[in-house]
Amino acid sequence: MHPFRRISKNPRSNIIRIGNREIVTQGLNSGFWTDLYHRSMTVSWPLFFASAALVFIALNGTFAAQSAAVAASTDPDGRRDKHERTRKQR
Repeated sequence: MHPFRRISKNPRSNIIRIGNREIVTQGLNSGFWTDLYHRSMTVSWPLFFASAALVFIALNGTFAAQSAAVAASTDPDGRRDKHERTRKQR
């Protein structure tokens, strides 16, 4: 028997059983983002590592795209604007 089991009576109230105690919650939203830490601690190891890898790849791809956009907007000489070239020559 799982010690933390939720039994839903209707969408607005839940009975949460912790051990031999029952707690009735009313009006609480149990959305995905409400308790992300608890959710990440209760998922299986393969799902946790797959989610962590997916977040890492998404963030890494975002920063790689930003870096590529900045690199594409620079001169072939590596300068960002034409005025920088004239300032360094003076």
